Amino acid sequence: SGLIVNVVFVRAKKFVSSFFDFIGFKDASTTVDDVLAVAKSLVLRKGINGLLFDPWNCIEAKYGEESETKYVLTCLNKLINFLIKHKVHCFLVAHPTKLQKNKQTGKYNIPTLYDISAGATLSKCFGGHTVNFSRYLFAVQPDL
Repeated sequence: SGLIVNVVFVRAKKFVSSFFDFIGFKDASTTVDDVLAVAKSLVLRKGINGLLFDPWNCIEAKYGEESETKYVLTCLNKLINFLIKHKVHCFLVAHPTKLQKNKQTGKYNIPTLYDISAGATLSKCFGGHTVNFSRYLFAVQPDL
C-alpha cells in the first residue's frame, strides 16, 4: 500500500506541477518587490495569469518613516498596478490577528478583513472574503 500511495503522490505532483509554479523564498527579508519581480519573469516566460500570494505576513515590512497603514497601501498599489499591467489575477492570503471569542456564545466569530493587521486598508482590494475553519463549520463570508 505504501507503493500505491507513493505512485499516486508522484502522479499528483506531476499534475499540479503542470499547472502551478511555486515561488519559494527562504530569505527572511523577502519584499513585495522581490515577489513581483519573480512573478513578472513567470508572466514573461510561462504566460501565467494567476498568482496566489500566501501568506502576506511572511513579507518583510519595511515601514521606515511610514505608518503600517501607509506601507500596506503602498504595497497594495504596487500589487494592483502589476496585476493590471500584466493581466494577472491574484489571491492575497492574509491571516487574522488573534481572534476573540464571542462572550455570549463562547465561539469564535467569523473573521472579517478588519481582523487582519492593517485590515482597514484591504478595502482597496476588488473583493475580499474571509474563510473560517472550525471543527464542525466551514464558512466563507464576503467582505465588501
